[in-house]
Amino acid sequence: MMHLLNFVLAALATSKALAAPIEGVALPSPIAFMAAKKIQTNDTLFPIFEKYLSGDNLHDFITASEKLAIWLSKDKAYYAKARPTILKLMETAHETVRRHSEHPHLPFHVSRATEPVKPWAEAFVKIVRTVAPFYSLFPEPTQQRTSNLAPVYPRADAHSPICHNDEERLRVLVQTVCDNVDVFLSQQPSLITRPSVETTPNS
Repeated sequence: MMHLLNFVLAALATSKALAAPIEGVALPSPIAFMAAKKIQTNDTLFPIFEKYLSGDNLHDFITASEKLAIWLSKDKAYYAKARPTILKLMETAHETVRRHSEHPHLPFHVSRATEPVKPWAEAFVKIVRTVAPFYSLFPEPTQQRTSNLAPVYPRADAHSPICHNDEERLRVLVQTVCDNVDVFLSQQPSLITRPSVETTPNS
């Protein structure tokens, strides 16, 4: 089986083949054209990352997590179309960590990570800590939030909490690495300049 890095590199190389311009057809500006190509490239790469973040191969999971974390360390990664997919990838990694823990039916928290799950947890935590400084780029809740609101689980054995928007989904993920979400987020450095589409997960 082709490892993630080679798979992503192959996909990226394929996506860089630009079509020749058609005579008589108005083309978008170079910046807009490059942004569109980046989005297209990312749309090709995201399913590959999801595949390896949901699998049971630890090496591929760690490799995918590290590559994703590198990409997510740049504010340019958080353009509007990408944000829901970023959350989906994080939730996929979260569920994989839960699945490999000794208590997959319980909400995961890094403080409860046992030795067997630590390699999985550390890779996932790296993603969460990378995304946390960009929390403000995600949509605000539709109603006033109670400070450090806990995720709502529909039943005691439920795997996933009920979240109503992207901001709540991100808070649930952040809650896996800290005791107080609001305090943790307030301690994050400001790394935001302007989100744009100038990077890919393999950049």
